[in-house]
Amino acid sequence: MYPRKLNKQRLRGLILMLTQVLVIAGLYNGCGKSGHLDGQVGQGSTTPAGGGTGSGSVTDSGNIAVYIQPSTQGIAGQNLAILPKFSLNNLNGNLQTSSTAALTVTGHTDAACSVPATGTLTVNVSAPASGVVSTLQLSYTRSENIYLKAVAQGYTAVCTNAVAIAAASAQQLSFLVQPAATSFVAASLPTQPVVRLLDVYGNTAISAVTNVSVSAYTDAACTVAAPAGNFIASNTSVAASAGLARFSGAAYG
Repeated sequence: MYPRKLNKQRLRGLILMLTQVLVIAGLYNGCGKSGHLDGQVGQGSTTPAGGGTGSGSVTDSGNIAVYIQPSTQGIAGQNLAILPKFSLNNLNGNLQTSSTAALTVTGHTDAACSVPATGTLTVNVSAPASGVVSTLQLSYTRSENIYLKAVAQGYTAVCTNAVAIAAASAQQLSFLVQPAATSFVAASLPTQPVVRLLDVYGNTAISAVTNVSVSAYTDAACTVAAPAGNFIASNTSVAASAGLARFSGAAYG
């Protein structure tokens, strides 16, 4: 039995139907692939690579860093020429621009900021502004090297570089070495006096350039002068050196 012959019209119809089926199948597969790719792009673009600028959620914890170091030198009782600034950072080192943490600055005599300084530290700091705390006023009264420690609740503290505080100008005198309490008439005192020049805070004014004079009195308040000629010294006026005036040859008789 031979298969029935198809006329040309019937054959063209079958070919057209087959072509439509193939085209529909191709479109269906193509849409599936396109949809799959679009899904991958959508998932991949939700989070940019490399983190960010630190402007996401902010919590009051992290590290304090020295934003601007203070002056390396200062004068007792006077504001530092360069006042320090501190930054409040998260653990990734980004500024916590929305932090409201209260920062406190203290003085110390060691680089680890573990030994409190004994002088008077006067300090005033601002509230955080975009993660940075400015020092508005900072002075210290003792002549020595100090380190400034910044602390805030929830943050790791930080210490500045050393600041060398020098004495202010000389304002008063003090005996570093008192003269001998007893001696022989007209004989040089066994212990000669040494006078120290001090600033208003009690620091030795080592840079003071001045002469110091001594004279004799007969009362403890030094209001009644001793008879003229009874006090002798090799030099009753001595130029101070490194804040000290050292006398020699002082005698009474």
